[in-house]
Amino acid sequence: MSNWSQKLLDYTHSQFEKRRASFGSRLAEIDETLGRCGEEEKLLLSYYYATLPVVDIGDYPPALFLETARQALAVREEFPWCGTLPEHMFLRDVAYPRINTEELEDCRGLFHSKLAARVKGLTLPEAILEVNRWCAEEATYRSTDGRTASPLQVYRRGFGRCGEESTFLVTALRSVGIAARQVYVPWWSHCDDNHAWVEAFDGERWHYLGACEPEPVLDRGWFTHAAARAMMVHTRSFVQGEKEEVSFLFPDTPLLDWDIQEGVAVENLTARYGATKTLSVTVVDKAGSPVVG
Repeated sequence: MSNWSQKLLDYTHSQFEKRRASFGSRLAEIDETLGRCGEEEKLLLSYYYATLPVVDIGDYPPALFLETARQALAVREEFPWCGTLPEHMFLRDVAYPRINTEELEDCRGLFHSKLAARVKGLTLPEAILEVNRWCAEEATYRSTDGRTASPLQVYRRGFGRCGEESTFLVTALRSVGIAARQVYVPWWSHCDDNHAWVEAFDGERWHYLGACEPEPVLDRGWFTHAAARAMMVHTRSFVQGEKEEVSFLFPDTPLLDWDIQEGVAVENLTARYGATKTLSVTVVDKAGSPVVG
């Protein structure tokens, strides 16, 4: 990708320099890897290190993140639907290596090798559905209790819970340049449970689908009616810094619909699935007067 915005360049440089001290024993390896990168690769890799949870920087080698960056840049050239994505969507919903709390492994090249031929010549909505059909061929639902498995683990063992199936589908979609994100309901209103599914961008708007649960059309799933009664529906992405610093990465999201919590940007998507309205809350003191601030 060429012509990165100045806001992105400034933000990435600033956050990278602020976090250098937290890179610990990885710092020399990171600097050496960046020194071997082309301009595009260097920007993406620096963006990862500017925004990833600091534990990832210690747990995973730069080679893993460099391969993710290279694969993302390659599919941006290969698939027109990726090449036309705006910068913020490419960064957050295609190129980014982390989706939720899953183990990270190099698998996008493998998924691309399985999927590229299947989606060539399809419209983008058709390609989204085709990727989900492939995921359903490879994995099915099974309840698990451990840390969220990597998409590669789900592929190899052939099963996963909803959070694992959705990270699997998001990764598969991103491997062929389709913008995708995990959507999560932490608590249903009608039962003490939760659920995760996927949204994919069709070039005009976001659509939802159940991971590894193929339907003949988008915006259909067993959870459709339940989602209309969800307490909250949200998606997450990873950033560092104050809300004002990273607002350029969320140009399509109203300010009241997202916030940053310990390096995680949480976007409220509830209004996409059910009826909502705005409530105003006033905090008063014992005398009944509004509390300042």
